Amino acid sequence: MIRIGRPLGIIGTLQGIQQTAAKLAATLAQIPAGILASQTDLHSFKIIFLIAAICPIILFIFTLSIIREDRRKLTRTNLHETWSSLIDIFRYKHFWLVTIFIFIYSASPQVKTSLFYYQRDYLEFNAFFISILNTLYNGFGIMSALIYLTFFSHHSAKSVLRVTILMRVFAIGSHLLIRDKISSILIAIFTGLCSEITNLAVLHLAAKSCPKNVEGTLFALFVSCVNFGAAAGDRLGSTIYERLGFTYLNILAMIWVSLTIIVTWFVKEDGFQSQSDDKNENETANDNSLELNENNTFLV
Repeated sequence: MIRIGRPLGIIGTLQGIQQTAAKLAATLAQIPAGILASQTDLHSFKIIFLIAAICPIILFIFTLSIIREDRRKLTRTNLHETWSSLIDIFRYKHFWLVTIFIFIYSASPQVKTSLFYYQRDYLEFNAFFISILNTLYNGFGIMSALIYLTFFSHHSAKSVLRVTILMRVFAIGSHLLIRDKISSILIAIFTGLCSEITNLAVLHLAAKSCPKNVEGTLFALFVSCVNFGAAAGDRLGSTIYERLGFTYLNILAMIWVSLTIIVTWFVKEDGFQSQSDDKNENETANDNSLELNENNTFLV
């Protein structure tokens, strides 16, 4: 994605396509999952676990058979360039600012798990209706990814981050309006429309912060920060929900996310690159006779 998208200036576009496909798959899986989850017999749970185990195996087979990538020869020069790029990036404060921001933003108290128990225990929704809400959320998440792809992916990171942080604050706050099934449906639609816009803004920043030769490694590291932060935030959100309740959980989450807007003051339009990255970028542009159509934006 980064290797192909950077010279063409379409990193955001490729990410939007990826997230659209992921949300489509999640949407298609929700209704069958809800039907199976509504059954309480042991056989239904065995089917769920069996399907969950088979899907990664199918994905692994398709990955080996379909995806093709040009291999680099393992030479001393290539190995030295890769290690130099990897070690060099850890010396820049910009890398650490990106990493810390991504983690803190992702580690905000998560509402998703607590929302499930709130819907089940307090609103008394059954598993099938909750699956319908999740279907709506993921379905409108597809529209959210397409909106980002169309209107946000070509703008500067500073402007996009500020807008998406505000959107996430309003999305979290909307949970305070849940009262019944109708309000739950409306809020699932609204939060779904906000979901991928806020998610893709952070992933786009991470992708554009990866230097040459170590794109895959560094992007995987950034995504690991997102996943680890989300897991920590889910644990934090569950603890707050158990001790203070659903209302205070949403209020604290709104405050946490709002404070991350301070970091956007450190975002510049032109971003940063290491000297080796600039050199490789110019060589790539000359070799392919391409004009970059996208300004690289990173945290500094």
